[in-house]
Parts: sequence; C-alpha cells; structure tokens
Amino acid sequence: MSATALAPTTKLQRNNGAISAEVDGETVMVDLDMGSYFALTGTGSFIWALLENPASLDEIVEAIRQEFDVSESGSLEDAVSPFIMDLFARGLVKEAI
Repeated sequence: MSATALAPTTKLQRNNGAISAEVDGETVMVDLDMGSYFALTGTGSFIWALLENPASLDEIVEAIRQEFDVSESGSLEDAVSPFIMDLFARGLVKEAI
C-alpha cells in the first residue's frame, strides 16, 4: 500500500526497525534499517506514543482532539494526515498486521 493510498481506517503501527526514547521533552528516534535520526516534539511525540499500538488515522485524530481539546476534527485530520503519511513513506510506521 502506498502512502497516498492510506485510508483513514487503515491501522498503522511503529516499524520495529525504528527505536525511540524520550530525551529532554522530545522523542528521539533512530531508524536502524536506514541509519536515520529523527526528533519529534509536541503533537508529533503524542502521535508516536499512540502508534506503539495499532491505530488508524481516525483514531489518532480523535485521541488528539480529546487530549488537546480540539473541536474541529476535519481541519485536524488535514493537519495530521501529511505527518502520518510522511512517517509511513519514511518507513517509520507500517500497516498493522
């Protein structure tokens, strides 16, 4: 499945090749397969934590809406979807089995 084909109900999870840790208030990730380093803060860290277990874009948007008291979920999905698709395209998350 390509990143552009991710449906809002597709369950995603972290790729086992990406390890992460909380360091000074940000999530630091290393993709062992590609040798790449990433750092996430704020909502990005929150999303990464959610993806420890399989979750869909719809579920992630709802969790963010509740955690951060966001009332308009449509525009929230428009903001979150590119981030999720970028994680998917970089191989940091994969479709859950």
